[in-house]
Amino acid sequence: MTYRIAVVDDDVHIRNIVEGYLQSSGYRTIGLRSTEEALDLLEIDPPDLWIIDVMLPGEDGYSLCKRIRTSTEIPIVMISALTEDEDRITGIDLGADDFMSKPFSPKELVARVNRLMHRHELLTRIGSTRPLEEKHSSLDRSRVPNEERLRFNEDDNSIVWRGVHVALTAKEFSLLQYLFQYCNQACSREDIITQIWGSDSKNGDHRALDQVVKRLRKKLSGLTIDTVWGHGYRLRLGESKQ
Repeated sequence: MTYRIAVVDDDVHIRNIVEGYLQSSGYRTIGLRSTEEALDLLEIDPPDLWIIDVMLPGEDGYSLCKRIRTSTEIPIVMISALTEDEDRITGIDLGADDFMSKPFSPKELVARVNRLMHRHELLTRIGSTRPLEEKHSSLDRSRVPNEERLRFNEDDNSIVWRGVHVALTAKEFSLLQYLFQYCNQACSREDIITQIWGSDSKNGDHRALDQVVKRLRKKLSGLTIDTVWGHGYRLRLGESKQ
């Protein structure tokens, strides 16, 4: 399958460079100059992934990211000349799956896109309407009540929790899956960040992690993700809280 990627940037030079590298890597691309054009595409024929510059004419990239997230969990990579951690956190908090600061390496951008698309393909192959606990041996299934069992939904980065279908972003899905792998065990912040954000993670990713946990807690009412002070986080299933 050839994925189609929308590159939203009003700088035609940067847009052409990014599109060229993506096309050389086998992707189809569509270049857009503004939030208005992007919203038209979102309504008519959404891409498989968005690359969005923060500084756009009219509504900015943050606004576009937020509006995309109201209707779909399509992966989003944000790029920006803004370099403060607060800018990175804002993008992640609005639902972006990755954030790169200008100037950036087009090759690195393609590598990050490859990682997101590879993960999508992997989830599709896993297929997975099976309970998550069937995939991880660290959890004693007999201790997990039926109403607490998590289930993947095929293809769309979503889960079923307590009988309710919940759409997640790629980062939310990855974090939940990682915590489940070590269910009822404390996972360190460093290990989580390396696993979810990669070895090139930055200090701002510690705050981004907190934001993703916050969003999971909000979306999944009744699912317990404990904060282990001074260490990290723990997903609790099949255990009563101490």
